[in-house]
Amino acid sequence: MCGDGANDCGALKAANSGISLSNAEASVASPFTSKNPNIECVPTTIREGRAALVTSFGVIKFICMYSLTQFVSVIILYTINAGITDFEFLYIDLFLVTIVAFFFSRTEAFPELYKKPPPNKLIAWRPILSLFGHMFLILGIQVFVFFYVKWQPWFEAYEDSDNKRDKNFASYENTAVFTVSMFQYLSEAVIFSKGAPYRRSIFSNYLFMAVLVILLIFSLILALAYIKPLYAFFTLLVIPDVKFRLILVGIAIAHFFISFIFESYIIDSDFLIDYDIKDELHKLEDESEYKCYPKKGSNKTPYQKIEIEIRKDAPYWPPITKSSDHDSNHIPNGKPNHIEVNEKPKNNRTISGTKNNSSEEFEMIAEKVTVVPLDNECEKLNVELTKI
Repeated sequence: MCGDGANDCGALKAANSGISLSNAEASVASPFTSKNPNIECVPTTIREGRAALVTSFGVIKFICMYSLTQFVSVIILYTINAGITDFEFLYIDLFLVTIVAFFFSRTEAFPELYKKPPPNKLIAWRPILSLFGHMFLILGIQVFVFFYVKWQPWFEAYEDSDNKRDKNFASYENTAVFTVSMFQYLSEAVIFSKGAPYRRSIFSNYLFMAVLVILLIFSLILALAYIKPLYAFFTLLVIPDVKFRLILVGIAIAHFFISFIFESYIIDSDFLIDYDIKDELHKLEDESEYKCYPKKGSNKTPYQKIEIEIRKDAPYWPPITKSSDHDSNHIPNGKPNHIEVNEKPKNNRTISGTKNNSSEEFEMIAEKVTVVPLDNECEKLNVELTKI
């Protein structure tokens, strides 16, 4: 809804997106205000709104997967009475999640307006399928790494300490699981930071890319190079086999590509998107699901009932008569739903008519016409039309 914010404040507030085209004080009732008094700002508002919606969904999915990834790591290590150390928690929560999520949303909107809107429901089958798919993939990889490190000839089992205050979680299981999980957090940030057609490419967000590169380099150093002060700080147990460290990094890379293919070519595939749109349209066409006065606790709104009625009347509105054959084929029961009144020109001035154009003298005409509704459920109304 676009207006000046004066006598249309109610409409600007009630609209999904109200834009005031005036800088007056009354324009504060509108969520958006345009400095230019025209409607050229509408496509910009739609592009920015869609980009914000996609960004919000991406951040929420990233935070959910961060929690699930850390939960899986903790549960796996609890099976041997171990866990993630304090500084491992600090590195994950402060750097791999907080800083990444902060720069995640700085990607700008795509410069062109896409014809299809993005999904606007977070609790829907596609987002939930995406979260469950990534969760099972992360769970499978961490469980595999947890058991794979035990099969190595240099492996030594973790010995639980009875001293809870000075308990040391350093173990090969902890090092292997933490090494793979570091790259999983970064992979999730890249996968859920989607680009076109609603946001620019991830490479246009320079700060976000710089943070990812710095964290990736530090994580690679922590996984491949043995730096004694760094390992002591994180309470990690060094893995003696360099080849095994490379295998862990390779597993993390494989996880990234599998997750990227799953999200980009399955969840965001045209087939599932079109199926989702058709499902929504099918629900909208089902008149029984949308009542004018919905039941208590239902999220159905009255405007959906009106939208269904407008869609049904679309073939007959506006009532334009092209030919008699067209009227008989498209008007129910062959009965007209409107009457056209021809205007008569005066002094040979041409006034366009729908059926006849005659050059007769102009005069005041008062006609009584009968309007017959389409559904034939209302009584005939006698309307006097005075044409001058």
